[in-house]
Amino acid sequence: MTPLKNLSPYIKNKYGGYTITRDSIGMSPAEVYKMSYNGDEAVYLKRSARKYRNTTYDVKREYDIIKWLSAKLNLPGIIHYEETENFNTLLMSGMKGVDLETLKENISINEYIDYYVRSLKIIQSIDLKQCPYDNRVNNRLNELSYLIENGLADINVDGWEDDTEFTDSTELYNYLTANKPEEDPVFSHGDLCNSNIFIDNGKIGFIDLGRCGTADKWMDIAFCVREIRELNNAPRWTDLFFNKLGIAPDWEKIKYFILLDELF
Repeated sequence: MTPLKNLSPYIKNKYGGYTITRDSIGMSPAEVYKMSYNGDEAVYLKRSARKYRNTTYDVKREYDIIKWLSAKLNLPGIIHYEETENFNTLLMSGMKGVDLETLKENISINEYIDYYVRSLKIIQSIDLKQCPYDNRVNNRLNELSYLIENGLADINVDGWEDDTEFTDSTELYNYLTANKPEEDPVFSHGDLCNSNIFIDNGKIGFIDLGRCGTADKWMDIAFCVREIRELNNAPRWTDLFFNKLGIAPDWEKIKYFILLDELF
């Protein structure tokens, strides 16, 4: 049983008897808890501290995106959302199926790549009309400036990619500011990694939606490339990925968006 403090009266009264387990896998500073009771279907509580409000770590963004996209994509269901002095808190239903990170142990690399290609096509097919959030480079850099100034950015270079040539956050931030690409906006997941893609009898769903919004099409593609390379770095697999997508790689943009993610 994980102690969970600062709960609102509503959540205490409704879920006080539930077994609560904290998710220690995700990298986001938002807290995620699995709440279950006597074998019932689990409920997931996700909350973000006040200092993250108006950033892509704010669970209000996830709440807004799910409301906007619930009829268009396979997503967690909203059970309850609230804002208190210290936290924004979102209660969601779980996703059916298994995440791609787990599934990769039992499928071929070819099938793994197929799921990324399908996921990208689903995400990028969303019409941007009335999209609630703009995550293009200028806005992400403004957010990053706030995170750095407030000690909230990931400045630990030991956790950066092995081929990242920068040695500190200031150097990297200056590079990102000076080399902003011309953007081709589409709807973007913003963190399209294998743990955020769920497969249920071939149907694809998505979680961890706080970074969803308008962004350059190469942002999500860059994350897919990174994930495929982590599984197998042989060039033939990224070649296969782009063959399946039917486009030629833009390696400059791929590099840029992987570098942009280093500080988040």
